Amino acid sequence: MIDRWLIFKRWLPASVFVLFIVTSQLVAFHLLLTQPWTGLRLQPDPESGFLRVTTVISGSPAEEIIQTGTILTALQGENLHIPLTTDLLMFPFLSHAPAKHTLYQAAFDGVRHILEQEALPIFQGRNGEHYVIAPMQKTPFSALPPDFWLFIGLFTFVPAACLTVWWNKPLTWETGCLLIAGAAYYAFFLALAVRTSKEVSLGAWESSIANVQWLTLCVFMLTLLLLALLHPHQLLKHRFTKWLLLATACIGLNAFFSWLPFILHDSFILQYLVLLAGLLMVAHMQVRKTLGQPLEYAAARMEQLALMPLFFIFFLFALPVSLQMTPLISYWFLYLLASTVFIGLALALLRYRLHDMEYGWFQLWLWLSGGSIVILFTILLIWPFGLPNTYAMGIAMVLAGFLYFPLRSWLYQRLLPLDNQTLNEFLPLFSAAVSQAKTQQAFDDSLEAALRKRFSPQTLRKWRAELEAAEVTEGGVSLWVPAVQPGYAYQLSGKQNAARLFSGIDITAVESLHGIARMAFNASETRQQAVLAERERLLHEMRHTIGKRLQTLAEELPKPYQRAAAKETLQTLDETVRLSLPNTSLQLTDHLAKWETETRQRTQAAGTSLNWRADRRLADKELSPRQALELMQFVREAVSNALKHANPTYLLVDFTRRDEHIHIQISHDGDIKPPETWCAGTGLRSMEARINALNGEWGIQPLPDQQGISINAKVPL
Repeated sequence: MIDRWLIFKRWLPASVFVLFIVTSQLVAFHLLLTQPWTGLRLQPDPESGFLRVTTVISGSPAEEIIQTGTILTALQGENLHIPLTTDLLMFPFLSHAPAKHTLYQAAFDGVRHILEQEALPIFQGRNGEHYVIAPMQKTPFSALPPDFWLFIGLFTFVPAACLTVWWNKPLTWETGCLLIAGAAYYAFFLALAVRTSKEVSLGAWESSIANVQWLTLCVFMLTLLLLALLHPHQLLKHRFTKWLLLATACIGLNAFFSWLPFILHDSFILQYLVLLAGLLMVAHMQVRKTLGQPLEYAAARMEQLALMPLFFIFFLFALPVSLQMTPLISYWFLYLLASTVFIGLALALLRYRLHDMEYGWFQLWLWLSGGSIVILFTILLIWPFGLPNTYAMGIAMVLAGFLYFPLRSWLYQRLLPLDNQTLNEFLPLFSAAVSQAKTQQAFDDSLEAALRKRFSPQTLRKWRAELEAAEVTEGGVSLWVPAVQPGYAYQLSGKQNAARLFSGIDITAVESLHGIARMAFNASETRQQAVLAERERLLHEMRHTIGKRLQTLAEELPKPYQRAAAKETLQTLDETVRLSLPNTSLQLTDHLAKWETETRQRTQAAGTSLNWRADRRLADKELSPRQALELMQFVREAVSNALKHANPTYLLVDFTRRDEHIHIQISHDGDIKPPETWCAGTGLRSMEARINALNGEWGIQPLPDQQGISINAKVPL
């Protein structure tokens, strides 16, 4: 039951909206098709103050009677004489307060009466010519002007955008406002299209059309103001919002009924400008409130840009018309500007791919602004100075270039600083950093630094994630980039310090950076593998040549201590070669096992008891090749010195782990002089050098209450 009620509440407003749009179109067709038809297309002529014939439709009653370019000054009937002034084709509600529309209605009714009731209406020319035309009482469907069909085609986007938003986000205040505003907006411009598509007069319908335009424009501005106050954040409490809307509605009603005389009360066009300025101020407040929230900020910025066409329409169309001037833009351009308002609002409310739309929408309005500047300069050059159109257009384009391109560059740097950068601007620094990297982590660090410089993210984190290609998530809030190290990825959140959204352009940029880092790493890895292979070959060769000679020398030496020294050197060589090979284990427990085996063989040969102890907490630790070699030599020299000089009966070797250090104790009960009487020789200096090379500490102390010494060392792991 609840689901059916929800479906009903979604379908009912949508159905009423569609019914309203279709009904409005049917009424518009009825008004245009039931008007008398002469086949004349008229436009105001500002120089004479009358109407000029711009087109005579082929096959119409006026064909071969009136020529294109003729100035018509009056329409004569049997008992009526109606001057054909420019007021007949102007928009009264823009020029004066709507309450004064009755001043125009008498002229509209007179024209309609002559064309419908008189047998042979007479059009008078500027030089006294008389043109007798017998109009048809109905307008053929094929005679509807192209501007009207252009409106039907372009303005289809307005109801389509409203319905799309309502269907995807129904039953919210914002989408409800958009639906009502869309209906009023469509009705206003449909009435405008009917007024501009008529021949001369629609008779009694003229006043109704003017009232419809005034009413729908008021509804549109009120609902648009409410939408701006609610989305993306609610700026005012509900109580204050209601009072603000009520006050705005009262001002609009006063413009029509003239209840109270106050400033601007009889000029609806100036009230509209004030309301537009307030609307833009509310939109700017939304932008300021969403700073640090990139998705909401993009939606607010999109709404702000969507409102800009209303200002272009005001200054390029409505204001010139209210001043009895020719509009600065054509009707097709007017309809195009007007339809983009709701496309932008729909994108902002749905937040559909704002990360891709934001940049393109900004570029579109820069282009429209540039075109408007050229049009404005052209009119300013033609009107006061009387320059020919061609020269005026050329000069206007040059002047607009001096203004537009610096302004465009400033706006890019101010609003889109990162998108205006090219990848080549920081590739030299990135390439230099990558060329210095040797390890996989170093390449990832270079990539991370480049990502920070390119996008200025609010946060950048490295996660364990399997990612094959860069992707934008959370509607553009986050950008995921694969790391050079397999199984990891970077998450960038809040582009330009949370002021912008990531887009498809950013994916292209990071894929280029990642590709460069990956290629550099692969090249470095290939080079390192070649170096390792050559080093392994040389080590094996050295082991077989030098090792063989040392083995021969050890067997030929006459004295035992000389043979022992040669064998020890051979062992050191073997251990050095082994640790230098890439497949050698680095586990500390593996090294301890080898050292224990070697030490046990030597103590057994000397008749000494060995006590070897290793802390279990060392099992998860690894040693670098240098650490393993230095510690092995340290233990070997300490054991050799004990067996050679002290003749101990037992030997203790103990490895423990404390405070991320490995502690080594080598003690024995040999007959030896106190350490303070020793003279530092080659063995002691060598042991000290090895511990210092590992940033460790060492010392020799006598054993308390017994004979012998203890050698203690501490090396960081």
